Amino acid sequence: MATRLLEGGDRVAGTGRNTAVLEKIAARYGDAFRPATLDVTDTAAVKDSIDRAAAAPGNIDVAVNNAGYGMFGSAEEFTDEQIAHHLATNLTGSIAVARSVSPHLRANGGGRIVQIPAYSGQSAKPGGTATGFRRNAVFSKPLAAYDDTLAAMVRGLSGSTRPSPGDPAKVAAAIIAATETEPAPLRVGASPNASNATSTPSSRASHRKVWLRDVTRVPRTGHSGSWPGRLSGSLLFGAR
Repeated sequence: MATRLLEGGDRVAGTGRNTAVLEKIAARYGDAFRPATLDVTDTAAVKDSIDRAAAAPGNIDVAVNNAGYGMFGSAEEFTDEQIAHHLATNLTGSIAVARSVSPHLRANGGGRIVQIPAYSGQSAKPGGTATGFRRNAVFSKPLAAYDDTLAAMVRGLSGSTRPSPGDPAKVAAAIIAATETEPAPLRVGASPNASNATSTPSSRASHRKVWLRDVTRVPRTGHSGSWPGRLSGSLLFGAR
């Protein structure tokens, strides 16, 4: 997503814990990309990073929050510390981004906040204790009591290097297009799984949705690779 925006002439302030990725983007795009290291569990650092981005030339028009990771296993198998850190990243971190960027968007006369979740946040499955983000996922220490249960089905995912299906470039393009859509869609489902998980008769009647059933399809030759927007942080980008 970051590189697509930069190629289109936008300025991007990108944060993450993976400094190597940030440095590569900065080396290629120079001053158009403003990198910063950030862990969204540090709410004070979240506010500071966003305030710094807002103080740079141009406005923050859209904030994209994609910090998150999955926890797989039975709830009983996780420690208090694992659960607390997971909530601080996936929930409190997202709220911190929204709280910190909202005053800047309001001062600019408006803007968008894009929250990127997993579809399993709408549709629970056995073994997915909190969310379906498999990248950098945390797996529980198995308890024998769950060996013969559905919750044990996710244990085989641990250590898996099989790439997630889909075309990240198409997903990034769809998200960017959604930020330019009026009225703003409340949800953008970028796969059949996402649309099936969140599309019910009541929700279809009460929410504006954009179902992008084919944007994650890739050629049979293989996966297109990971995209720079998949950082453990947030991406903030402004107008050209």
